[in-house]
Amino acid sequence: MQLLIESTDVITTVEGQPVRLWRGTLEDGTPVDVFVARIGTADPHAQEILARALRETPAPREVPLGNIVDLRKVL
Repeated sequence: MQLLIESTDVITTVEGQPVRLWRGTLEDGTPVDVFVARIGTADPHAQEILARALRETPAPREVPLGNIVDLRKVL
């Protein structure tokens, strides 16, 4: 499966943890929401690029979200 996602300015809480909402599509075009609590890379050069990109994302705004699929129940 491939997934293309883009950061939003939405911060919410999933299971008590703050997460940022990313919106995206599966390779067949199916729209999805992805809730990201952490993101990182082991490559030191890529860490700098990632940090810069994350600073450029919109400032967060907290929004309660309702309909979340728990992958532990699906897989």
